[in-house]
Amino acid sequence: MSASTIVIPHLFSQGHRRIVEPGRNLWLAASPAVTMAFVTGGDALVTAFDHRSCDDVALDLVTAGHLLGHEALLDVAGRTTTVRAVTRLSLTVVHIRDARDAIARDGRCAAELVDLLAKRVASRDRAAAAGRDPIVETRVVSWLVHLARDRDQGTGTAVVPLGQAELAQLCATRRPTLNRVLRGLAERGLVEVGRGRVIVRDIDALECGEPLTALAS
Repeated sequence: MSASTIVIPHLFSQGHRRIVEPGRNLWLAASPAVTMAFVTGGDALVTAFDHRSCDDVALDLVTAGHLLGHEALLDVAGRTTTVRAVTRLSLTVVHIRDARDAIARDGRCAAELVDLLAKRVASRDRAAAAGRDPIVETRVVSWLVHLARDRDQGTGTAVVPLGQAELAQLCATRRPTLNRVLRGLAERGLVEVGRGRVIVRDIDALECGEPLTALAS
């Protein structure tokens, strides 16, 4: 879904616009505990600090049409969650206080908020399901399909703007293993791997394709 086709929900009609440049953390000026943001363009990587590995772990890649805020960023492991712009990120931001006032004035706002949060939860559920499969190839394909469908503009193809390090984190595997899986998919014409991105050339074919030979994760 392109930014030009995104309809700003009534709840965010009085919010302020914000641009976050690639590589910058989203919540520099405001805490996600007091603000919500509707994504109108770009991509944001949601990460959490893993105390066992002492490193950030990628959780999801959010794009236009989704909501970012304290409800949407809850992590069941209780880890500190961060949002970083992967591509130039366009947002409409509203303070929680203003959101409550809007909901009190107009019942449509409450319905919109429920719909947005339900969409966010469904996205995280799909992402979690993709990460639970014991076969690494299935995890990689599931994640690519999930991320590509979120970004498909009706062409059946999409660009997933992630480098292999972040994609390997999402797929809960090592980068060399991910590289072997991506090479196999590329040889079958399903994906094209570039610097900082993976182009899914046919989302339906990728989702329905025969599995590759199993690899250790």
